[in-house]
This record gives sequence, structure tokens and C-alpha cells, in this order.
Amino acid sequence: MAVVKCKPTSPGRRHVVKVVNPELHKGKPFAPLLEKNSKSGGRNNNGRITTRHIGGGHKQAYRIVDFKRTKTVSRQLLNVLSTIRTVPRTSRWFCTKTVNAVTSWPLKA
Repeated sequence: MAVVKCKPTSPGRRHVVKVVNPELHKGKPFAPLLEKNSKSGGRNNNGRITTRHIGGGHKQAYRIVDFKRTKTVSRQLLNVLSTIRTVPRTSRWFCTKTVNAVTSWPLKA
């Protein structure tokens, strides 16, 4: 894991320091762990605009993460850490655990 300092091309980037980790997974997310993230576009149940300037943007999905680790695994099962991923709109890294190479779900890394 390396720390990279950005060039001061603008006042906002003058003191920016980024963490670069080449071990992070860069592929597509695991599809069964995605949920629909619906947006209202500023409209209420009648379809009228109630909040202006909201709408547009790229379609986004919500990633299901087991924060409380409620899916406890018994000691007989083999746990394998398969990938470390980034999750959009968060500042966290998540690891995907695979149990007996059948199911996988992300856990807080």
C-alpha cells in the first residue's frame, strides 16, 4: 500500500494525498449482492416535483454488506478470503469471504 501526493494543479488538489493499493479487485461486483437503489428524482407519490434540481445521474446499485457479521460460520466450514474490493460512495474496503467455494458475501475489512 502506497501513499501518493498529487500535483498542485488547482488549490483544491494542493494538499491531496491518496492511498494506492494494487491488491484491490478491479472487476465487476458480485451480482447476487447488489440491490436496486431507487431514486425519486425529487418527485412525491403524486409525481409532482417537490424538490427542485434533483434528478439525472448514472444509475447506481446498493452493495449488500454484512456489517454486524450476522452470517456466522461454524468452525467446520472452510473460510477463504477471496478478494478485497472498494465500494463506491464509501471510504471503506471490503473483503469477500467464500465459504466452501459456494457462497460469498462481503465483510467489513
